[in-house]
Amino acid sequence: MRRPCPMTWDKVRDNVTNARDRYVARLAHARDLQEAMLLRILDANAGCGYGIKHCYSAIQSASEYQQATPIVGYEDIALEIEQSTLSNSPVLSSEPIVAFEETGGSRGGRKLIPYTSMSLTAFQAALTPWLDDMLLSFPRIADGTAYWAVSPAMRKSQQTPSGIPIGLESDAAYLGPDLGNAIAETLAMPATIANVHDLDAWRFFTLAHLLATENLSFISIWSPSFLLELLRPLANMAYADQLIETIEVGVYSRHRNAAYDARMPPPKAHPARARRLRNILSTRHWTMKEIWPDLALISCWTHATSKIFLPEMENLLADVAIQGKGLIATEGIVTLPLASSPFPVLAVDSGFHEFLASDGRALLCDELSVGETYSVLMTTWGGLYRYRIGDLVRVRGYLGQAPLLEFVGREGCTTDLVGEKLSEEFVLNAVGPLLRGAWVLTPSPGASPHYQLFTEQHNGDADLAASIDRALCANPQYAYARSLGQLDEARAMHCPDLCHRWHLHASKTGRRIGDVKPPVLARVMDADFFKASPA
Repeated sequence: MRRPCPMTWDKVRDNVTNARDRYVARLAHARDLQEAMLLRILDANAGCGYGIKHCYSAIQSASEYQQATPIVGYEDIALEIEQSTLSNSPVLSSEPIVAFEETGGSRGGRKLIPYTSMSLTAFQAALTPWLDDMLLSFPRIADGTAYWAVSPAMRKSQQTPSGIPIGLESDAAYLGPDLGNAIAETLAMPATIANVHDLDAWRFFTLAHLLATENLSFISIWSPSFLLELLRPLANMAYADQLIETIEVGVYSRHRNAAYDARMPPPKAHPARARRLRNILSTRHWTMKEIWPDLALISCWTHATSKIFLPEMENLLADVAIQGKGLIATEGIVTLPLASSPFPVLAVDSGFHEFLASDGRALLCDELSVGETYSVLMTTWGGLYRYRIGDLVRVRGYLGQAPLLEFVGREGCTTDLVGEKLSEEFVLNAVGPLLRGAWVLTPSPGASPHYQLFTEQHNGDADLAASIDRALCANPQYAYARSLGQLDEARAMHCPDLCHRWHLHASKTGRRIGDVKPPVLARVMDADFFKASPA
């Protein structure tokens, strides 16, 4: 039964009503929908340089497309991307590029992903069924206001030589003007928070407004580590007192980043709310449900490396539900979550998807084997064709002809000192059960090559390193290298602020800290990044 939404959610409902039911009904014909979308994309872009080169005007099927078009990575189309930045001529797409989004990927280096009006519309087509399903499945989120994470990008506005923006003006661009404006009416945070580029100031202002919001009912973030780091300063009562005083009097009276005050107005004075917060935060163990009694749902990543943060977040949440996000890549949306499904389902309206098997075969959505892992290829309205986005998914079942897909990690995220070839997925499954909180394993070459673990968990047990080493020996190549003396025993170091360091690193390199996905396996680490004392 549909539940009436308060005024702040009415317009959201108007924009998404019945989107879920229409979407689910279409999944029975996912293969036909995908092939039809491919032909529309090719027809729309047949006249661009890439389309002419690969004869897209003559292609009549997915198999013909696969024969005519090579699988590419970013380096294979870097020249075309560069040409597009210089002139915005129809190189990769016939439709003009409206923006590039900057991403670094797992191997570093700047990548510019092109967006057109149609590719942004494809994002919206995948997001509306999720929003409708969420309002139907978790109706209490419509009882209050929402926090859609806005974090500082720490980068100046940029343009290409031809004047194309690098970076969308806001996340609302992915939703379209109507839905974006509707979502804006539900927000607990002033829009001006996006203009605060000082990390300390952003955190203080964000916490002040969130704590002042009594009826917060929904939180949408990316990594669970983002929320944990945002809330961590509340354990310091001196810091919490500054926030409470701000809420009590409605003035940033003690905050040292006063230069931002004019752009970020303080919350309205609320003495009663301040008293309640002081009572809650002065206790040793508080939950988010005590601070926000109406909080009903948190949407965040829950798979791959994000899993290591879930136990700590669940302790903080009490009985608040967590829904895993689907796989949303810079290039497009791969999967979207539905409350009735144990794993996210393929976003059949976002773009054309292929799945590369370990034997090199490129399969379509209804040709996948349950339990197998595949690399994702995307063809988008924005001018990417058979583009290998670098994400790995495991098939967990089907909904109609659409696969249910679990994100398991990034391609190529492996380390190899002497032939042991450790993958991120293996390390997560082998080491993860032994640890709590943030951690990362990194190879340490040199005269005595070994693996170094940095962990927030302070474990005084002298056998910690030995336990990690035994877990890694589940990899036969690692065990063999250890038996030959090619690798020394793994070592462990205590780094109590590891997650905070990841966010600081992101801010220094111009990334949004809300997008940071802390790894559990890192090939190369800056020596100064993890200065720590032995565990």
